[in-house]
Amino acid sequence: MSGDPTPAHLLLRRYSSEARARAARQRRLERLAPALLETARRAEAAGRGLRERDPIAFAHRYQAPLDRELVALVAATLAFGNAVAIAGTLERVVAILGPRPREVEAGRLSRLEGLRHRWVSGKALRALHRGVLRVQEEAGSLGAALGRARRDGRDLREALATWRAGLLLAARPRGEEEDRGLRYLLSDPRGAGASKRLHLFLRWMVRGPDGVDLGLWRGEGAPRPSELIVPLDTHVHWLARAIGLLERRDAGWKSAEEITWMLRGIDPEDPLRFDFPLAHLGISGGCRHRHVASICRECPLATVCRPALRAASR
Repeated sequence: MSGDPTPAHLLLRRYSSEARARAARQRRLERLAPALLETARRAEAAGRGLRERDPIAFAHRYQAPLDRELVALVAATLAFGNAVAIAGTLERVVAILGPRPREVEAGRLSRLEGLRHRWVSGKALRALHRGVLRVQEEAGSLGAALGRARRDGRDLREALATWRAGLLLAARPRGEEEDRGLRYLLSDPRGAGASKRLHLFLRWMVRGPDGVDLGLWRGEGAPRPSELIVPLDTHVHWLARAIGLLERRDAGWKSAEEITWMLRGIDPEDPLRFDFPLAHLGISGGCRHRHVASICRECPLATVCRPALRAASR
């Protein structure tokens, strides 16, 4: 059980010992696990249909592992805001990158600077492309660079922060200041925020291949699926609170860590198998973040979802 420690903030604020924390988790999961497992089963059965509504679909258009790394990181870092807008931006990006994203000639690549995704300029995307190519050339791949950051015993969070710092340095144009938008795209894992987009990228690279996640990273230093943290977005945060998987109100690192710990109680080796199914209940409109009778009656989480249970008791 040493690989499944109770998050420190839970021991400080809610439980007096590991034993009490694990017993409480077990009681909650006896109620939640069947519904979560059924949600995952339905998403797995839906397969490619759900994947095509997700930013990961853009990485699946490529076959070369290094191209997939590059496009997946771009897709993950742009995964904020409206799903339609995200897809629109990514369509424009891959149209510029073409069939060989790592070999785009400079004149064509400069067209990235004409793009904008919400408040992030295309200049940040051009810098990100530059940084990825430099890290891949120096380390062999983005995954190898992360593995190198872990060799001195760093835990995954600290190694991810080191990996990010190296990528930011590689992305900076020589003699120029760093683009602020790039720091937003590559959020700091050491902060209080959940670093959702970096953890989304990790999920894509580490889990699978299973038709959704790519499973590209293997070997020395590569994270194991059991080490991953839920990429906590609005949909997963709302659902986690609605079903009692999470009590915290914020959507920061501690909440992501707590949700992951709970899910690890169902599947210790692969807790993030539930992330894609939960996220897509919101992304696809299968969850409206409130009780909607025509939708909720078909949802496998209705038996444990507080809004649905309140409506049923009226």
